[in-house]
Amino acid sequence: MTEKCEYFEFLGYHFERTRNTHRIKRWPRKQSLKKCKDAIRKKTRRSNKDSIEDIIAYLRPNLLGWYQYFKHSTVYAMRGIDEFTRRRLRSIIAKYNRKKGSHRMIDTRKYNKAYFTDLGFFSLEEAWKLEFQSLRSKH
Repeated sequence: MTEKCEYFEFLGYHFERTRNTHRIKRWPRKQSLKKCKDAIRKKTRRSNKDSIEDIIAYLRPNLLGWYQYFKHSTVYAMRGIDEFTRRRLRSIIAKYNRKKGSHRMIDTRKYNKAYFTDLGFFSLEEAWKLEFQSLRSKH
């Protein structure tokens, strides 16, 4: 006999009760993730002629707003959006350098998390970890 998962979706979140601990986990709904990624796609087109710094500055308010709303989610949702955004930015850099495709192995090492952080990229995952760490230290 299989157990049914108890879940519901409300205000952009997906809430689900875990079987063993009966804790409720929450993460953004698929539609919310799709909407966020669509907004990032609009701002990170390969044909964009702005500098990477300008594009990152242009993305920052959206990422910050998305984080503020979904900061009660799991870290995996944050990591997924960060990875998606950095992949889009690497694609723009490859276009600037006149390379076709994403060249993931080369570009990932050269244009890593630290590179984008130095340019002012707002990392959802890092913000989540800092907030979670400060909440744990208060208790």
